[in-house]
Amino acid sequence: MNAPEVLTPLKTWSHLAGRRRKPSEYEIVSTNLHFSTDNPDAPFELDPNFAMAQWFKTHRNASPVKHADWNAFRDPD
Repeated sequence: MNAPEVLTPLKTWSHLAGRRRKPSEYEIVSTNLHFSTDNPDAPFELDPNFAMAQWFKTHRNASPVKHADWNAFRDPD
């Protein structure tokens, strides 16, 4: 029988691995912060009729300012 292959751990944060370089401390602490966009119908994973959820659905989700993936934004170097 073959021994199972041992996976090598990632040497960087997995969500930043695509950049193919070691991320800066700033990149590590400032990416993937928009957890409230995962479910646009219930921001913050609370009742969709909660006052704050209603505000975010009206003023953020229905805003004329749109972007396909806000987590993809990076500050210019």
